[in-house]
Amino acid sequence: MKNKPHQIFSVQNKHANIGVATKMPDSAQLQFASASKSIPIYFFLFLNTFESYHFIKRFIYDQTMRMKIFNVEARRVSMEKNIVVRTINLEGSFNFRDLGGYETLSGKKVKTGVLYRSGNLQNITDKDIEKIKQTGLKTIFDLRGSDEVKNYPTPSLSGIITKHVPLIEIDRDMVRQPKDLAKYAESLQDPGTILEKLYREVTKNTKVYKDFFATLLTDPKSPLLFHCMAGKDRTGVMAALTLHTLDVPDEFIFADYLYTNNFLDALRANLQPEAAQVDQALMQAMLEARREYLQAFFDEVQTQFGSVDQYIHEAIGLSKSDVETLRASLLVE
Repeated sequence: MKNKPHQIFSVQNKHANIGVATKMPDSAQLQFASASKSIPIYFFLFLNTFESYHFIKRFIYDQTMRMKIFNVEARRVSMEKNIVVRTINLEGSFNFRDLGGYETLSGKKVKTGVLYRSGNLQNITDKDIEKIKQTGLKTIFDLRGSDEVKNYPTPSLSGIITKHVPLIEIDRDMVRQPKDLAKYAESLQDPGTILEKLYREVTKNTKVYKDFFATLLTDPKSPLLFHCMAGKDRTGVMAALTLHTLDVPDEFIFADYLYTNNFLDALRANLQPEAAQVDQALMQAMLEARREYLQAFFDEVQTQFGSVDQYIHEAIGLSKSDVETLRASLLVE
């Protein structure tokens, strides 16, 4: 069938450009037209109704996808300029942070003064204890192993309930902190692989995540702190899951995780004597928060469950109603 002429109208303010085409515009013409500053809006009127329908449908789809890509890029740039970190400086601990302030995909923000993350609290001072109490903290979720709790006990904090729920217990093949490297230094080869293995393994420990979210759901507005030794790996995973559940974009989740690298000097200062025997490349890999570590966790979740949302629903057991409750309680306009 011979193509009939297609009238193309473009309108901006009070002027209009009118053209006649003898064939359907191709994608290059669309891109040129869409990019033109003088003709931002197009109306396509075709004499052939069937062709008109499919052309307009494709055009709308193309423009929608282009706008999505533009919006994602704009959001990425915005995020890089607006990373929110609220650190509470303590004398005897480090990496103590408020998770509040991060913007969600819906435009809301995580409420401040409710969710906290930190490193080991063994050496906190009286001044630190006063600072911690000023946060109104009600519950501490200790993710450390039983041996770590025994060897590095947290001082008694009156009025605050401590729940010990180890995310990783003693395992001959698992490295939790720098001193563990000394026992396996001769057999360890690739520093990054060691940590990636740890992050893949902790996807299996769903009981801990269930306990954490159950505690959070009991009183979502009650200030809660979760921590491990360095406040990096186990704490980082818990923070990532929490922020994802609250609809925080991946860019912010990874930014929060990587912020731990600002405390590397404090981490080194708190190393145990055994760690001095470890190769420096291995030590650096253990101390640093690297994007590929947390990515290994998400990749494993994706492989096993299809998505993080499915993991949260199926493995951790949070219902749609649970997620809505958490968001209603922990997000603000």
